[in-house]
Amino acid sequence: MPDVVGVVIKTRTGAITGPARDQKGALLYLTNVVAQAEQAALQKVLTEMFNGGGKATSDYVEDGRPVWHISKGKKSAANLSVFYTVDDHDVAMVIAIGHHVPNSKPTAYRVDVYGQPEGSFTWNAEIELD
Repeated sequence: MPDVVGVVIKTRTGAITGPARDQKGALLYLTNVVAQAEQAALQKVLTEMFNGGGKATSDYVEDGRPVWHISKGKKSAANLSVFYTVDDHDVAMVIAIGHHVPNSKPTAYRVDVYGQPEGSFTWNAEIELD
């Protein structure tokens, strides 16, 4: 995956924030969304995102694009999982934020911080990955 050059956020209403934010701008916006204890994990997620990290989420798609995710933090403590797509201009669109579901097999995440009004990534949805 190429390095991300900017981030937009798909809000809970489906609207897209804009223009694309750099890493610092994305961090400032999203610190208002995640808990204080998760700020360090959020910063690590964004650093990895801007450096071409991220893992595919099996067959999940959003707006016709594959969904990627990055998880940081200890599974038993302040962990954070961010789900996003990347467009043809290498701009990431954050669509959901949640946490790892402890002891899940297969690996699962709960969208319990930030989700969409419909689709796979709705509030409180459980996302299972192979």
